[in-house]
Amino acid sequence: MTRMSDKYALCFAAIASLFSAACATTIPHTIHEPAVAISPTAAKRISRSDNQPARCTGDVSLDDALDLSQCTTIDGNLIVQNWPHAHLPPMPHLLQITGSFHIINSPKLTSLEGFENLTEIGGDFYLVNLPLLDSLKPLQHLQHIGGDIELVALAIPRCKAENFVRRTRSADPDRRLVLEHLDEQTACPGEDIVNDQVIVLHGDDQIPGGHHLQTIHPELARRGRYLFFLAREQGIEIKFISGHRGWKKLPKRSRRLASWHAFGMGLDFNLAHHADMNVATKNFKAEREQWYIVGEIARGLGLVWGESFNDIFHLEWHPGYSDRIRSDEFSRMRKLTGSDVKNYRASWVLFDTPPDGYVPTATTCSGGCWHISNPDLLDRITLAEQASDI
Repeated sequence: MTRMSDKYALCFAAIASLFSAACATTIPHTIHEPAVAISPTAAKRISRSDNQPARCTGDVSLDDALDLSQCTTIDGNLIVQNWPHAHLPPMPHLLQITGSFHIINSPKLTSLEGFENLTEIGGDFYLVNLPLLDSLKPLQHLQHIGGDIELVALAIPRCKAENFVRRTRSADPDRRLVLEHLDEQTACPGEDIVNDQVIVLHGDDQIPGGHHLQTIHPELARRGRYLFFLAREQGIEIKFISGHRGWKKLPKRSRRLASWHAFGMGLDFNLAHHADMNVATKNFKAEREQWYIVGEIARGLGLVWGESFNDIFHLEWHPGYSDRIRSDEFSRMRKLTGSDVKNYRASWVLFDTPPDGYVPTATTCSGGCWHISNPDLLDRITLAEQASDI
């Protein structure tokens, strides 16, 4: 396969321009409109649809203590009122509430843990009179709220609440927003950095092949998660197909001592719609543009893309080390991992921090970049990681 042409260099320039897309949205401190009285719908029996066993149908008040732990969708409203405990019953599989989600008048509630996978609320979202609730972090994957938003009488910093609203609020100007009686004292670092397209990190269980990220160096895994989001942002779905692979001594005729996969510094991906690499290879010519878009995003994240050595599926990150492991590098790593490389994670200490005197340049990015150098992309990632702490 040929190296990237000027056409695809221009393509990535267009992608890079998306990294800096910013909006100057200002969220008013209060919209002085009378709040709609919150009166939960009388609870109905939750049923499991025959053809969708994880879809739970009907409105429910959590006061009924129903077991919703297996629901992926609540096709109705979820109401929590006068909850007497510090925590809510966990709903680890819940992705969507088609109606409204209200949590009100529950002064003992301290956490929203258990809703980490919720991505969409079709109706209104109310958090009202929860004076001990100081974090929205469990809702970090929530991407869309279709109705009104009321965040009232909470211990959450106003700046965190505003960041949350920017990320989730419907574009419909008629949707009401009320932010009142929040923590006005706590500041949020970087709160004035706002982007049109906030990066929303998915849990590894929500990424196809995400379990491979658990087997590789944490920094390579971190950048892999951003690659998944940024590719999806371009309308391209990818999946990860390989992470760490055990080391085996290669035949003498081989010019390679080991793959970077053996040290947890390699990661393979494919376009999500392909069953395997053979199918992808056969369709490469027709899908060339998609591959180069993903590959150039990976390079923007400081990763090595294997297109340069005819392996379009391969990514690696091992700053300061050669793409083809040299004998001195191999010996250095095996002193840490053992001769059989089974304790491969022990070699990661070599990549914990840049060497003394490190200055980012094109040459110091050999084997991948220690740091993400694109300033606009770095701003977006910094904002995403700050948002994940809300």
